[in-house]
Amino acid sequence: MPTIEDHLRGRPESVVEMFSQILSTAQDHGHVDVEVIAKGVVLHGSRRIFAGLVPRDRALGGMLNLLTPAEDARFTKVEPLTRRIWFHRFLLTDPRQLDEEFLGWVREACDVGQGAASR
Repeated sequence: MPTIEDHLRGRPESVVEMFSQILSTAQDHGHVDVEVIAKGVVLHGSRRIFAGLVPRDRALGGMLNLLTPAEDARFTKVEPLTRRIWFHRFLLTDPRQLDEEFLGWVREACDVGQGAASR
């Protein structure tokens, strides 16, 4: 089974930086279980998966589950996952794209992982 280090090895510093910032934002916001899979890393809250991160050679790909659909160029796909949760696929190519707005979505996704959609 790969490790986080395996996924980040050989990736540009910018991709490693974005990966680390999203992971630390999620961990600072609450309970997070990190699962390393063949394609990347999956983040679980106490209730459900809320994010995934896929380091690539020129970008950081991934997904966030949010309570409302967000329209933003960083999201390449947005679709309903359940009646209350929206799946958002993202692609970040520059660390400047990881601004406070995006980190706010990461925190919202963490809330989804803790069961915010069931409240």
